[in-house]
Amino acid sequence: MSQLGIVGRRGFPHLPQLHREQLAALNGTRDSNRDSLMYKFRPDATIEQLQVLPFQIHEAPCYIPEKSQLFSVEWGAPGGRNSEHDYQYLLDLKTSNLTTIRTNPPTRNLHGCVYCKGRLHVVADGGPHETEYLATIDPATWERTTILNNLEEQPFISLNDLDMDREGNYYMTNSLSGWGQYLHPCGAPTAPTVYFVNTTTMRIKTLLYLQNGNTSGVAVSADGGLLGTGRPVE
Repeated sequence: MSQLGIVGRRGFPHLPQLHREQLAALNGTRDSNRDSLMYKFRPDATIEQLQVLPFQIHEAPCYIPEKSQLFSVEWGAPGGRNSEHDYQYLLDLKTSNLTTIRTNPPTRNLHGCVYCKGRLHVVADGGPHETEYLATIDPATWERTTILNNLEEQPFISLNDLDMDREGNYYMTNSLSGWGQYLHPCGAPTAPTVYFVNTTTMRIKTLLYLQNGNTSGVAVSADGGLLGTGRPVE
């Protein structure tokens, strides 16, 4: 039987945790919404809560198959220093051992993560001393390499999520979410946008531009023919 591991979140009363009874009810339910998710893995897949972590929101989960490890981050207030977190979590799925790691240079306020070809591909809010960026992290050394941190010399607002297609190109969202957390000393420099980044030429193309509203998650289909995005829940 295959299993999906999830990380619990605390801090928001309107974001309930999945307790044992709720997980049991979910695992025993057969409805179209659940099946559409679970059958992408196996029909007999179940959900198991592995850890309940402190503070607020945990994002950017990335599974590292070679090491059977789950990378994730803690984001925003409360916690950290002035809502900044310069550490990440690493969960060993064989032993359930949870440790914290720090990249070099330190990585703060990550949102999205995709594991591809031995690297963690991430987007981050940045902070008062670093603009928002797209980067890669080597899980063998935890070295971070910044790929992109501006659009025609103009900083992004807050890079919120990303996905990659078969060719290794990036799809990422530029969101008001991090800017609204007062992580940056300036006003929002650009509007909420969904970008396409060609990794061969490193040219950026605007796919969606919002004068009103916000962008949050993004996902591209396996064949690259369908792109989905969503706005944050208010």
